[in-house]
Amino acid sequence: SCDLHIHSTCSDGAVPIERLASIAARTGAAIALSDHDTLLSAQYAYAHTGQDGVELIPAVELTGYDLSGSTGCICCATTRTWTAR
Repeated sequence: SCDLHIHSTCSDGAVPIERLASIAARTGAAIALSDHDTLLSAQYAYAHTGQDGVELIPAVELTGYDLSGSTGCICCATTRTWTAR
């Protein structure tokens, strides 16, 4: 199983990012670290992908605004390995 929408204290979550994998390990679920409008959790997921035996999926939840000021969010995740150039 997999939870594709996990927030840490990198945005509005209650649990520090370093503890999320150990919590997820209890259920055996993979998790996508998808904090709001920051890539800090995605960077952490790339660096610690197998932490506590849990697959950490790099993700981000982006906030968008329309001309009336209304907001909406989109969650983006990837399992592809990227190489910096």
